[in-house]
Amino acid sequence: MFECVSGHCFHESCANVKGFTKEEKEQIIIEDFEKRIASAEKYKYSWLQTTIEEFEEFKSSSDHDEDYLDEFLEEGVEIRYNYPASKCPICNLSKPNSSDVVDYMYKKFNTNEEEMFEEMRSKFNTIDDLKEYLKK
Repeated sequence: MFECVSGHCFHESCANVKGFTKEEKEQIIIEDFEKRIASAEKYKYSWLQTTIEEFEEFKSSSDHDEDYLDEFLEEGVEIRYNYPASKCPICNLSKPNSSDVVDYMYKKFNTNEEEMFEEMRSKFNTIDDLKEYLKK
């Protein structure tokens, strides 16, 4: 599972790390370094100096090739839990989640959950009846 910075969770098959531009990859790596350094400083982790040195080395090189960035993203960066919102399939509505679709339908048809449940209960006796109706 992946989680974007907005908190949406989605399957890894919907994540496309290779689809990032070079600039996006570099920004993700920089943000990850900054988070790790802040965490290390806060909790006085022993690996702080090593992380700072790696970050300085990364920043000092202005010409990162795509393979290097891809390798860095796959091995060194926790993108799985910090996926950019701009690439999140839920944030950009390429794969909206069901609750957002339901909320949209409530708004579009000027109704709400309770009214929908009342209508369903008046038309169907069981969930099987409802499922049969939905198949048609």
